[in-house]
Amino acid sequence: MSEAIEHIGVVGAGTMGHGIAQVAAQSGYRVTLVDVSQSALEKGLAKIEKGFERLLGKGEISEDDRDAARERLSSGGELKDLADCQLVVEAAVEKLEVKREIFGELDRVCAPSALLASNTSSISITKLAATTGRPEPRAARPFSARLPICDTLRIVTGRGGPAPAPPPPDGRADDGGPPRRHRPPRRSSRRPPVEAPRGPAGRPPWSSG
Repeated sequence: MSEAIEHIGVVGAGTMGHGIAQVAAQSGYRVTLVDVSQSALEKGLAKIEKGFERLLGKGEISEDDRDAARERLSSGGELKDLADCQLVVEAAVEKLEVKREIFGELDRVCAPSALLASNTSSISITKLAATTGRPEPRAARPFSARLPICDTLRIVTGRGGPAPAPPPPDGRADDGGPPRRHRPPRRSSRRPPVEAPRGPAGRPPWSSG
């Protein structure tokens, strides 16, 4: 994706959603937090405000930092409010059909260059990607539910595009060479953490540090 990320959308104002929105706003991004439930949205925004005040009380951010983050944060009740976002992170309820519906709508309303991601912890990102026409869907999974103080996350990329061609039935190479043993790729059970990109304010977009 060549377009720089300046505006981040977050779908779902629950524990993870409002935490993502808070950290992204603190990191210098313009953020729009969306939830279909007005009461959930209001609760999420209130928790973000408490989070700002908690960090201010600990001396981790200044009043200017808090006020600037507030200015960068907006909210809405429809996915179309995220149409101009370069990155949208879905953090809705852990139900496949709900998430598939969200991704299908995001695929329609967001620009083709926009990156769609999910915070899912239990659903295949490839299954979610099947709802869209985008080649590289991703899931960003923080290692802690207390996201504003978590400085590490795991990026999972789903399979996109056409499926790879199967090996020839006789096991021969495409160039007619000698037979080759086709082995499935080895999968590591350990996924090393990756460092998130730095945001406009010089902080990783998922870290308050």
